[in-house]
Amino acid sequence: MNSPETLLRALFDAAVGAALPARIIADKANMEPEALKPETPLVDLDIQSLDLAEIIFDLEDEFDIEIEMDAANAWDNLKTVGDVADAVSELLAKGG
Repeated sequence: MNSPETLLRALFDAAVGAALPARIIADKANMEPEALKPETPLVDLDIQSLDLAEIIFDLEDEFDIEIEMDAANAWDNLKTVGDVADAVSELLAKGG
């Protein structure tokens, strides 16, 4: 049986966890968040390194988390919309 915390995390991941990062990414890409899929590569959205840095700053502000990576590591680790959503979810699960 799943704990209430596990169920709450699953609900967050399904409803909000991917939606807010997708909205932030979509804003940078000048498109609707609904058009993004977890497997959408950031490079296909014409997201450049400066854009990715701004996305990271926006996510940190939105979720009150700290994403510790430089631009090179960000490009290595955050290749898709889903990668970004997963990174945010993991940090939130760890308490930011």
